[in-house]
Amino acid sequence: MTDQSAIRFESKPLRGIGRSESQRLRELTTGDRQSHMLAVLREHPEYAQCFLAWDGDEIVGWSLARWFAPFVEGPRNAHVSVFVDPAWRRLGLGRQLLGQAVEFAVAHRLRPWVSAGAPDQSAFFRACASGAGIVGTPFRLR
Repeated sequence: MTDQSAIRFESKPLRGIGRSESQRLRELTTGDRQSHMLAVLREHPEYAQCFLAWDGDEIVGWSLARWFAPFVEGPRNAHVSVFVDPAWRRLGLGRQLLGQAVEFAVAHRLRPWVSAGAPDQSAFFRACASGAGIVGTPFRLR
């Protein structure tokens, strides 16, 4: 791990993620077979924007905003999630990535929501005070 000041941030549509990037996102994403985020990575939906944190040529964290219709159709909600490499946690990186996804959602007139099924997740999202709504149940897979 290096100094956080060396972190470079990038935003791109999920469908613009390359094969090696996608593999790294899967490595960073915790969850079982019912994981919403692992399903998103498998499905590559059209309406999803990624926010990547790079240390050199390695992704050390990422967040995502996912919505369910083109903006012209006025979707109302976005699912937002964030994952950070364990070696990079407790440095503010998750808060920055969450903020980027929430800002994107709000800028597109979407209401951001996060799923916090575990107490540590809930505590993290509440401490961030990002403006995202917090639900205690997992997002349903579509």
